[in-house]
Amino acid sequence: MISVIEPKLIQTGVKAFFTQKNEQFSPKESKINGLNLGFNTPDSKETVLNNRKQLFENYGINSDSVVFCNQVHGSNIVEVSNPGFIDSTDGLITNKKNLGLCILVADCAAILFHDKETEYIGALHAGWRGTKGRILPNALEMLKEKGSSLKKISFFISPCISTAKFEVGNEVADEFPEEVVNRTDYEKPHIDIRKMLLMQLEEFGIQNEQIEVNLQCTFEDETNFYSYRREGKQSGRLMAFIQLV
Repeated sequence: MISVIEPKLIQTGVKAFFTQKNEQFSPKESKINGLNLGFNTPDSKETVLNNRKQLFENYGINSDSVVFCNQVHGSNIVEVSNPGFIDSTDGLITNKKNLGLCILVADCAAILFHDKETEYIGALHAGWRGTKGRILPNALEMLKEKGSSLKKISFFISPCISTAKFEVGNEVADEFPEEVVNRTDYEKPHIDIRKMLLMQLEEFGIQNEQIEVNLQCTFEDETNFYSYRREGKQSGRLMAFIQLV
């Protein structure tokens, strides 16, 4: 069985998970250890497609009913109704049943959510650029436009790079509020992406009981996660997936 993290808050009427490295499933032809799910890696397109097929078959997902996007570290979100590929976006939402939304990461946070009120689900790619660009607040504004009160949404924030490992330059740190920047414990500034995302949820009145945060660090846990900061261009990609069923 392919190992994934399944959000505890997002379960009823929804299939949702975040993949792990799964080194035991490394294809012989792969250049990257584990079940790499990203095209912009040293693995061939055929290898990645086979990995995705194996994952989807393992979890009873029709691979012809999923949506991927060309992620650009931005804050654009697209509502989708059909499977396929969306260019230049980092967020997807839908209220269509059996349509799977896929986001790929390797240190950035992936955010999955389900609004029980409007039956919208979403998947967001939130690195430091997307977080600074307010991709999560953008999604919440879209949900409000769809009639959501925001009180029935369950959120999952995936494993991502921790504050201790997320060193940045002053030019990046200065883009963030000081509450999420650690300038004292390290030689250079470090950013807490999770804290910034939680602050943005708090802006909209989201309660703690609506939020599930996985605190695992993708950089520190080489056994279970890929990390672009640790591995550079040799890094594979992890997938966050959500689907109304």
